[in-house]
Amino acid sequence: MTITRTQFTTAEVCEMTGATPRQLQHWDDKAILRPARDGHRRLYSAEQAELVGKMVKLRDAKISPAEAMRLLSAKAINGQVMVVRGGRVTVVNL
Repeated sequence: MTITRTQFTTAEVCEMTGATPRQLQHWDDKAILRPARDGHRRLYSAEQAELVGKMVKLRDAKISPAEAMRLLSAKAINGQVMVVRGGRVTVVNL
């Protein structure tokens, strides 16, 4: 995802990434992802919008937000992360 703007609204981030407004609100409430504020409006940086896109891919692979953040803070190899759970390996392309 190539982004040239600097800030995006919740609706824009949802449209770009497939996240839901409720997910973004939940991640904000749990301090998983903290956007800037303009009154009650959440404004996401380009980096945060890209991070949301990656978190959605990991969510779709049934990975919790906390585990997703841990995986995303580690280095991905060739744009992929490997998750091992219950002896099963899942590869997620970021």
